[in-house]
Amino acid sequence: MICFSEKELEKKVCRALGFSVKIALVQNEDLKANFLLEKEKQRLKKMKSPKRKMEWLLGRKALKKVLHVLKKDCDTSALSFPNPFCSLTHSQNTAIAIGVSRKKIKGIGIDLEFNRFLSIKTARFFLAPQEKIWVEKVRENENHLLRLWCIKEAIYKSDPQNKKRRLSSYELENPSQEKGRAFLRKRSTAYFYYVAIALPKGWLALAYAL
Repeated sequence: MICFSEKELEKKVCRALGFSVKIALVQNEDLKANFLLEKEKQRLKKMKSPKRKMEWLLGRKALKKVLHVLKKDCDTSALSFPNPFCSLTHSQNTAIAIGVSRKKIKGIGIDLEFNRFLSIKTARFFLAPQEKIWVEKVRENENHLLRLWCIKEAIYKSDPQNKKRRLSSYELENPSQEKGRAFLRKRSTAYFYYVAIALPKGWLALAYAL
């Protein structure tokens, strides 16, 4: 659970990124479907898992709050990701949406991870070779692994061309930093900027593509 209010979290994120964004935080709510539009209700009916339905409802409520502030169409049924002005993440009955109106940004991404353990054996699946070398040398590498996973997920979500890529396609210039740049390994050019915010037992990461 996020221990900040929505306003506090938004201020924290804006300060970390260095520019204004809209954050919507929805958590631990027993939501009904009456706030959904007809096409959204149709999508909800197709879902069989109660857990999936609740996550989806939390996410839709967060997205609608962001879209309203951005003065965008609040019908999320046709919304697709990656997206140039919004992104969404879920973790343990918590949903966070981010919205941005900066025209220079090609994509925005957000990821939230709580109470998750990653073994060093998983590093080869999402870290670039130099990142893996670094994380193997540092102490408490489980916490660094979760931070790096969260950052990579946010970068992936921000990439308009992510269907062609994996998490290991991106490399951080300095994996020890909680804020920095990342590039596509085959191009060796910085295209993405990220920031990771430490939370109790977890991380929140945000990224954007230029």
